[in-house]
Amino acid sequence: GPAVHGEWVRIEVIRHPRIANFTDFDALEAEPDVSLRYAERPGDSIPDAILIPGTKSTIPDLRRLKEAGFAGYIRRCIESGGSVAGICGGFQMMGTRLRDPDRVESSAEEEAGLGLLRSETVFGGQKRTARVRALHLESGAEVSGYEIHMGATQGEENPAFRITERHGEISGDLDGGSAEGGRVWGTYIHGVFDSAPFRRHFINALRAGKGWKPIPGAGETDLDGDLDRLADRVRASLDMDGIREILAGRR
Repeated sequence: GPAVHGEWVRIEVIRHPRIANFTDFDALEAEPDVSLRYAERPGDSIPDAILIPGTKSTIPDLRRLKEAGFAGYIRRCIESGGSVAGICGGFQMMGTRLRDPDRVESSAEEEAGLGLLRSETVFGGQKRTARVRALHLESGAEVSGYEIHMGATQGEENPAFRITERHGEISGDLDGGSAEGGRVWGTYIHGVFDSAPFRRHFINALRAGKGWKPIPGAGETDLDGDLDRLADRVRASLDMDGIREILAGRR
């Protein structure tokens, strides 16, 4: 929809050939101050954020992403103050190395990651699928979503989320990775952008980077401001002097 005073943050989602979970970014796309497009190759001008989705074939799609020129484009986005985030396979791509010794996902055995995070992923073992609730460590926003991935990621020193619940059981597992003061991050959790407080935090951080004021999200209205305006209206419609006299016992 139309944004306030034509202020849109520009977000590009890399369209992998074998993209998984298209719905991850629907809620983001529906925000009034977001202009979101799916990109098969780098655009002419750097967007405010680049999102790297999951894929059913991580190493081959990472290779294609590099061939299309996205690695340099992503770095320029970060250098210009933008944000880069990866979900699931996108998070794996952001690390230093991806290894698939048993060729679980594809015939490709190993590939250097984008090097945006310090993590390394090894494919193999069980596919993990779980409903989770988690806390975004930087903002304190609660998110809920699901994990569905092959591979284990290790070596990340700076997690992005803490899982609070998995399959209804209490958990304290750390998830994802974060760098550049939170502008660059990845997570295994699909559906993080469906959480309104987290979504708004993400967009408002992009707005702040452009020198724009934050916009409160639906359900997170500016309560203090609303109460002040209500008090002003009540004050204007009451005989305050008369009330003060009553309170002082003069009437």
